Amino acid sequence: MYGLNLESSQGDKKVVQILKKAGAILTCSDDCISSNGSHLNSFEVDFSETPDLFPILSVVAALSKGQSVLKGGERLKLKESNRIESTFQMLKSLGADVKKRDDGLIIQGREILDGGIVNSFNDHRIVMSATMASIKCKEPVSIVNAGAVKKSYPNFFDDFKKVGGIFDVIS
Repeated sequence: MYGLNLESSQGDKKVVQILKKAGAILTCSDDCISSNGSHLNSFEVDFSETPDLFPILSVVAALSKGQSVLKGGERLKLKESNRIESTFQMLKSLGADVKKRDDGLIIQGREILDGGIVNSFNDHRIVMSATMASIKCKEPVSIVNAGAVKKSYPNFFDDFKKVGGIFDVIS
């Protein structure tokens, strides 16, 4: 991962400590964070200060050993979509074992997800999270309105392809 400033005041940098807590083996340098084949365990996270990490870390939880608790997400209901609901629907569509809480999700991890059709809810973070989940799915993942990713990361699919991701655009 390039471009994450570990000295930033932005909450997104907490992804590193959350992943390490889950068992990720990360190598951090000035301009790059990398990992090579970590086996992750369940975790509990309060997202009240880092709501933008909720969708992608829900995918991490769905692919980690054990039961993870994602909480503190009251603000998630006021994002581009109600991200508790849209993330729940994304994970259910992919075959994850997930339950809703008023402020988040409870996710029982699996080694691999099924795949399926995901509604993006026109939310760029749901598109990116479902795309990343596709790497660990038995079957293909189709994302309705994947173009929503252009809001924050217009070159997302180009970069996904550069790191080995496979996708087709269907109009």
